[in-house]
Amino acid sequence: MSYDKCFHFFHYSFHYAENYGYTEPALSLPQHNIHGVIVKAVFLVPTCNSEYNMDENLGELPNGLSIPENDGACDHILGKMIPTITLPSTKGGSLDVCNVDSRFVVLYFFPMMGILGKSLPVGWDNIPGARGCTPQNITINEHVDDLLKYSATPIGISTQPIVELSKLSESREFSQTLLSDVNLKFNEKLDIPTFQVENKTMYKRLTLILNESKIIKVFYPIFPPDKHVFEILEWLKNSSDKHGY
Repeated sequence: MSYDKCFHFFHYSFHYAENYGYTEPALSLPQHNIHGVIVKAVFLVPTCNSEYNMDENLGELPNGLSIPENDGACDHILGKMIPTITLPSTKGGSLDVCNVDSRFVVLYFFPMMGILGKSLPVGWDNIPGARGCTPQNITINEHVDDLLKYSATPIGISTQPIVELSKLSESREFSQTLLSDVNLKFNEKLDIPTFQVENKTMYKRLTLILNESKIIKVFYPIFPPDKHVFEILEWLKNSSDKHGY
């Protein structure tokens, strides 16, 4: 193997290992002297909390989750105009949802998606309505074209940092836009309900449907989150038939 090919092979190998949590060597091959450089190849195995091991779990909704109850936290929202708020976007730059050119904007708030390779907050599955952000975003992504048939543009909002949302959006190949509201601007201006876990404030799961910046539908609470997109599609179909939106 030439030095150049060897360099590229190991550059790729360790790039792959770094991104997928492979840290501990399982098998070493004999070392080689290539143009005076001693090279020793190893196969790497994933750690117990690697992306590889957690990917399947994060993408599926566990059984036995508590169903959230309607606590009235969104009773004040229907009929209001969405405030002008500009937030960082996973598509680059920033976005004000009031400027989205679409008949409908499906504005869905969610707490946080799990970071592959990192543990979820302690007791996360026991918080009603908390678990299921990754499955929700996956199913919305799968039905973006169905939403667009009704001229409905889905936009997700979370308090997660834009760096995390962008990485997750890229790795999951999400086509919908996600916005980061780390400073809780929507809570401040529209009183979007929140909850706290591990000293972090997160949005509760809810969906607002906007028409010309007016909130014409509120979904809250939402369960199960991975089936919620079908509720949205059913509402859009019925509203188009009845009200001619």
